[in-house]
Amino acid sequence: MNVTELARRLRIPVQDLRQALPRLGFGIGSKAHKVSDVVAQGIIKKFKETPELFEPKKEEDEIAKAETAGPVGEIEIPSRLSVREFAARLNKPAPLVISHLMKNGVLVTLNEEIDFETAAIVGSDFGAEVKLQKEKTTAERESDLATKVSDIISEDKNRTTPRPPVVVVMGHVDHGKTSLLDAIRKTNIAEKEHGGITQHIGAYQLVVPTKEKQSTQPRAGEEGNSRKTRDYRAGRAITFIDTPGHEAFTAMRSRGANIADVCILVIAADDGIKPQTREALNIIERTKIPFVVAINKIDKPGASGEKVKAELAAINLQPEDWGGKVITVEVSAKTGQGLDQLLEAILLVADMEKDLLLANPQGKLVGTVIESHIDPGEGPVATLLIQNGTLKVGDFVVAGPVIGKVRSLKSWDGKAVKTAEPAMPVVILGLKAAPAVGDILEAPTDEKAARKLMKQQEATLRLMQMKARETAKTASVIAGKTEVAAKKLPLFLKADKVGSLEAILESLKTFTYKEIRPEVVGQALGDINEADILRAEQAGAWLLGFNVTASSKAIANAKTKVKTYSVIYDLLDDIKSGLEEKLGANIVESAIGQARILKIFRTEGKTTILGAKVSEGVAKAKTKVRIFRNDKVLGQANLDQLQKNKQNVGEVGLNDECGLKLLGINGLQIGDTLVFVEEKLVPRKLGN
Repeated sequence: MNVTELARRLRIPVQDLRQALPRLGFGIGSKAHKVSDVVAQGIIKKFKETPELFEPKKEEDEIAKAETAGPVGEIEIPSRLSVREFAARLNKPAPLVISHLMKNGVLVTLNEEIDFETAAIVGSDFGAEVKLQKEKTTAERESDLATKVSDIISEDKNRTTPRPPVVVVMGHVDHGKTSLLDAIRKTNIAEKEHGGITQHIGAYQLVVPTKEKQSTQPRAGEEGNSRKTRDYRAGRAITFIDTPGHEAFTAMRSRGANIADVCILVIAADDGIKPQTREALNIIERTKIPFVVAINKIDKPGASGEKVKAELAAINLQPEDWGGKVITVEVSAKTGQGLDQLLEAILLVADMEKDLLLANPQGKLVGTVIESHIDPGEGPVATLLIQNGTLKVGDFVVAGPVIGKVRSLKSWDGKAVKTAEPAMPVVILGLKAAPAVGDILEAPTDEKAARKLMKQQEATLRLMQMKARETAKTASVIAGKTEVAAKKLPLFLKADKVGSLEAILESLKTFTYKEIRPEVVGQALGDINEADILRAEQAGAWLLGFNVTASSKAIANAKTKVKTYSVIYDLLDDIKSGLEEKLGANIVESAIGQARILKIFRTEGKTTILGAKVSEGVAKAKTKVRIFRNDKVLGQANLDQLQKNKQNVGEVGLNDECGLKLLGINGLQIGDTLVFVEEKLVPRKLGN
């Protein structure tokens, strides 16, 4: 393409175009009249991204001012950042920063990233003292998100109205959390979960049904007459979040607590406090969430509510009916016993927090992603809990780094709805990708604002990912200085939902062994296809799917292990077995017998032929032999040949005489003791 034609398309003077191109990395020469189509497309793309860089006069004025300006002072930057962002923090024109980078031998464009060391060197050219910005921990980032939600809600404090409480159900595996919710909702979710274990977070909302209850309080002028009154709970909505109870789902359970107002801690009356119960109590303590203890399975033989209360008291959680503050309710998900009392306790606790259970349905929208996955027919699907404002069909939304326009909304029971108000769990369709569990959802005014917010979120996410990679790399280098590099079992993971993937990854973090570790080389949502198998084969990785399907044909033709699972226990057990296989086996020696040398027949070099009598155990051919004299080890030999009555045999028993041919030793004497040692390969176990 002609340079003049290119300048005409960009609507800038030819001279301005020629001046701008070298700064952007396009060295076409000062007298060139034409550029290739590929270069022309690159220039047009750069112009669309950063048109301000093609304004030379203004740019030259800014550079001149910046060159003569005073020192910048102290700035903080992350471990990596783009040149554009670095220039903004220095408060210097980007082209000036790029020119200083080039002087230092660093050729980069505006959107490329530089590391901290490079930025510190260039920053010193401008009199800047560049310091490394402290990276926030996961807990701090979660705290920031909570603060952001709180700030948005408090913006219109005067216009807030009461909202339903959000209740999270927590407890040890198989203590009946989901079954308890089933009993409350009169549905049957537990049977649908593989292995009877909740594999991902589910959110449900119910309205407490109208019931009449007998009151012994007489009306004025009446004496002792009982009367029927309307239950004060009737018609009140409660949103429940069911979090997984399996130890693999710690991160998901923690997120559930972070968005809830009240917690039901389920403890089985026949099992008591268990590891995940303690873990849930730690989360409750950390998040300072009010809670009610539901002592479940009270109908089972041997169940004891008092025993559970005693266990609670032993860890300084004094039950209310023992003079403490912890509310306990004995319930049975099977018979329905105590469910009314449990609902009443939830609402009583919620009422004590009523000043916090406020939201503005007309205010700024904010929600939290509870679950997300890729549906083969509908694409990215996310379950949200709305915390403020009202989400409507047609809204532009941003959840973390994911943008979208709400195509449809469904309530928790699958019914299509037009809007979703605070404390309402809702399924959203229309996002461009599956967001991460825990991402904050917002609704900017229009698509332009949504894209701007999305880019900000993307930049933050990239920095977090880079920091994580750098930390892992540094740890690997440090470890490599002190020990041999660990073996790896490459894994490619696929799952139905983001939360499931995160739960598997969280579990794999516990597989910390010096000699071997799992390495996730790829992860994605959706069913396993041939492209996944090809990628796994190229990486030499196992391809494992959780709650997804794979065609039998694809599995049969695969040159690597491809397997799907519906229960996380099985997946983790297989990975553990794979790690142990890669470890190999230990050689274990065991003494199987002894013999005393009776005669030395011949010695040739390191070969000795002798006669002996078995005094303990047995002698076996092709074993190792250790030779002792006066209880001191003389050396070791290999038993090459064993004879009895001049016949080659594999084994000679106790008190039998035999002939032996030993390789690798000489200098033996009559009376020396031979100890026969057998070697076995014993598969190694992780942790041993």
